[in-house]
Amino acid sequence: MAVTNSDTHDQTVTIALADVGAAVPAETTCDVRIVPTGLEIDRRGETFIVERDGDRHALTGVVGRSELPTRVPDWIPAVAEWFGIDEVALGR
Repeated sequence: MAVTNSDTHDQTVTIALADVGAAVPAETTCDVRIVPTGLEIDRRGETFIVERDGDRHALTGVVGRSELPTRVPDWIPAVAEWFGIDEVALGR
């Protein structure tokens, strides 16, 4: 099962990334918060912001970085799919 911990009070879940098909070591996890605008995904001390943009979703920021990555990290779409999001594009 991909969700290893769920706190329904704050809508945070811990996900084992290998369980959702990400090419990472088996023990690698991330914490995901469902927010009104989309998802906030915590991994390795950074928070990746995935926001709804009309009918699609975009990676719009990374807390802890001054710039967006040049591409959406491969593991983010695997996590987003778990929450019913089919595609995550790079924001502008």
